[in-house]
Amino acid sequence: MTPPTRMIVNFLNQKIPAYLDCCLNLVDVRDVAEGHILAAQRGRSGERYLLGHENMKLSQLLCMLEDITGLAMPKNKVPYWLALMVGVRLAGRGNCFNSDKAVHELGFRQSSIRQALVDEIVWLAETRQINLPVSLIRKTF
Repeated sequence: MTPPTRMIVNFLNQKIPAYLDCCLNLVDVRDVAEGHILAAQRGRSGERYLLGHENMKLSQLLCMLEDITGLAMPKNKVPYWLALMVGVRLAGRGNCFNSDKAVHELGFRQSSIRQALVDEIVWLAETRQINLPVSLIRKTF
């Protein structure tokens, strides 16, 4: 399980008492898979393509998860200086990226992040990785 998925699972299982408000770049994994195929078919030799989508703060992601599930996001925000003291450096750099090159040169598609989260939450519930009934997930937006 990737670290972002682990964080989502922990949130959905209500195991996150606080959060560090870092910047993330979110993308639907299905789009990334398609992007790899597009890069192989249409990419220029020697070029690199960032397959991402939406830059957002972790607090925005947690609010979106709260809206989809009805579960309250953590109220406590960890200051970066405290996280730095315990060895968390990556979150302070900000992981915001621009995928315009992949969109324009490859035809990279960027699906709705909200729908990707809904689909992920449904899958996590169906595979019993979270303690949330599928019926509570707000699938429309």
